[in-house]
Amino acid sequence: MQYDGSSCGLAVESLLAELVAHIARLPRERFKDAPSWLSRTVEKVRSDFADRLTLDDLSREAGVHPVHLSRVFRKTRGEGIGEFVHRLRVRAACEQMLCREKSLAEISFSTGFADQSHFTRAFRRVTGMSPAKFRSIVVSA
Repeated sequence: MQYDGSSCGLAVESLLAELVAHIARLPRERFKDAPSWLSRTVEKVRSDFADRLTLDDLSREAGVHPVHLSRVFRKTRGEGIGEFVHRLRVRAACEQMLCREKSLAEISFSTGFADQSHFTRAFRRVTGMSPAKFRSIVVSA
């Protein structure tokens, strides 16, 4: 699909509205019952999402069993740790795609994906479109 100059703004606005709607449908954080160690774990994941994180490492830092960490994380945040990490990585990738000089392969590795196909699958699952299509729409505007 190709956009002429007059429809670029509308296309970007429509794309952003769809992304916001998708994010709005995600479960809200429920911190009222969250233990104190969970906020430290969430911050660790947010700061190191591009690194190779393991459930064992996170649970060791939190001082709880890996199964307990996984259950409490899902119960309080409404999504699993892996889903949370993928959303953070896809968000960072979206920001990096604004730079035309970086290839999708470079972006996938810098955001912590094992390879470009893993990146493409996760990106499509979160946004509903391929990274190439997203980039073409956003960069052309």
